[in-house]
Amino acid sequence: MSADETLASAQAALLRALTGAGEPPAGFDPGRVQATARLLADKRLRSAARACPALRRELGARLSALFGEFTRATPNPTSHDAHADADCFLGWLRNRGELTDGLRVVAIELRLRRSPGVVVAWLRTERRLVAGVRLPAAPAWLVSIPRR
Repeated sequence: MSADETLASAQAALLRALTGAGEPPAGFDPGRVQATARLLADKRLRSAARACPALRRELGARLSALFGEFTRATPNPTSHDAHADADCFLGWLRNRGELTDGLRVVAIELRLRRSPGVVVAWLRTERRLVAGVRLPAAPAWLVSIPRR
């Protein structure tokens, strides 16, 4: 193995450790690597919560634990877009069956903020349909249709 390949392997191992997906490579203090990993996960949580304040409102004290599980279960985003990370977190919650009606509406808003389109969701608890529409170069519109 060349020096470049050895360095690349060590860097990949360190990145896995910092994202919670592996053990620290030889020569690194495990306590410091874990502390740094926690700081990075907390920073990611703060960024997502700042981009989507409804996360704190809807999940309250559960947000930190759920987001911690999310960061361990999903790879780090390739972009530094906190809105995209929040949207990914909402998708993860949806897959686990933990998306509240309030967060379903937020997911529609986030999705439409990122790209034009039409998104529809049924709010189970409130028993109403919500549709969001965004055309290119236009703001998003949300329409709520109550069940009769």
